[in-house]
Amino acid sequence: EVSRIFGDVRLRREGSGEWTTEARGDLAPLSLSLAGRFRPDLQLQGWVSGPVRLAGPASNLTFQGDLVAGEGRVAVGGSFDATSPGASYALDLDAEGVALAMLTARVPEASMVSGHVTLRGSGLALDSLEGIGSLAVRPSRLGPLRDLLLDGLADGGHPALEVVGLR
Repeated sequence: EVSRIFGDVRLRREGSGEWTTEARGDLAPLSLSLAGRFRPDLQLQGWVSGPVRLAGPASNLTFQGDLVAGEGRVAVGGSFDATSPGASYALDLDAEGVALAMLTARVPEASMVSGHVTLRGSGLALDSLEGIGSLAVRPSRLGPLRDLLLDGLADGGHPALEVVGLR
């Protein structure tokens, strides 16, 4: 499958020696099967498309995108420390009407999700994770489960998930 990415990238080395990036681009589209080569267990398929941006010093790179995925919309933003993977990261993701079965073969065909996820933390291994996260699932469907509504919060390794509505 052919993927197309258009854009421009500027790298600049600051007086302190740290690299700064300014990149803007358009996924037109990007095949998820490309990423699936690194994690075949996810059974990724389909496409994402839309504008993306990466900016800032390597120690605090910020990213954002306004993407079309699985016939829905995904707005994503966050940051990470590229000089020390796992030292710190943040994610803010909002999805509306995303047909998950168009993105992975691991979910039932009639799966559609809308919701919001936030995550702020550090660590890459389960025994070193620290941070806080939240999950709010707006009316969604996962296979035979319709009108799925969830709220969740994780803080310092203590997750809590509340099923608000389910049919």
